[in-house]
Amino acid sequence: MHTVRTSLVKQNLHPDSEKYLNECINAFLYGAYNCKSMAYYFDRDDIGMFGMANFNKWCSAKGFNDAKLIMDHITVRGGNVVFEEIKKPERDEWGTPLDSLEQLLSYKLCLYKCVNKCHRSAHETHDPHLNHFLETVILRPLVVLIRRVGVLIANLKRAGSGLGEYQLNKDLECYLEELKYVLPVQASSFSRINRRWKSKVVEEEESSSESSSSESEDEDDTSRLSVRSIVPALRNIADQLD
Repeated sequence: MHTVRTSLVKQNLHPDSEKYLNECINAFLYGAYNCKSMAYYFDRDDIGMFGMANFNKWCSAKGFNDAKLIMDHITVRGGNVVFEEIKKPERDEWGTPLDSLEQLLSYKLCLYKCVNKCHRSAHETHDPHLNHFLETVILRPLVVLIRRVGVLIANLKRAGSGLGEYQLNKDLECYLEELKYVLPVQASSFSRINRRWKSKVVEEEESSSESSSSESEDEDDTSRLSVRSIVPALRNIADQLD
């Protein structure tokens, strides 16, 4: 059950939008859970389709990361992240690559509907911050991934089972590298803030160490100058005594 708490930093985050965001978190985690099950099904020794396995592992990692990005957005806006029960995967045996890809496509389409509902709520409640976040960080990569999965299904249907599945499994390694480039896993807002903070601390420490070293060098120079000025005076005194 979703509860709305009062927060000093809450900024125009409507309770309905907050509820839909939490529903999106659960949907992303459920989809990632199923992708993880698919991955280790194809990774079995009696299946041995490692291209499909790695592709589903990446999809699972992307789903978990998107869920974390939504959690961070809720927290930054002063909302409350509510964790719901995640159902177990629908099955343990995922059949052929075509069966699993069609199931993956249905998951992604359900995710799109869930995020689109949240986007509609943000538009109705005049929340441009949430609109921008959903459009650029969640929806745009999701649409690209839906199209890529659809293309894979079309190619697999055209190639057929048997040798076609074998060739597609091999081609998925190159396909996955392209996907990683097109849809990189984004760091969360907290991770970016922590990196900036650490780099700032390191820069301050380096600048302080440089300033301290320059001060010590200046002190050494002044001490050397003082010794140089004393030595001639001592020599003059010695000459006068002689």
